[in-house]
Amino acid sequence: MLPGATVFWGDIQNILEQALVAGNAGEKDGDRFEVGVQLAARLVGEAMQPGKIASCVGTAWAVLHAAIKGIDLKKKPDDLTEENHNPSGVDR
Repeated sequence: MLPGATVFWGDIQNILEQALVAGNAGEKDGDRFEVGVQLAARLVGEAMQPGKIASCVGTAWAVLHAAIKGIDLKKKPDDLTEENHNPSGVDR
């Protein structure tokens, strides 16, 4: 975020709510669940406490950055490539 930039609390709230609804999933205390409009509003309301402003702004910034620039998905290595797999069934 730019130093001295203005942050509007309602915009942060809206970004976080829309991200939860669009992802249709949330996580709290290790539990995953589906998220609709009402639940998103409640979760964001609980998270947006005065002492957590910087965290909420950072999360909203990360959501916007991912939406605009995209994200890099790291592909899992393929364990069965020609270099390390022998068709006879014995791995090298």
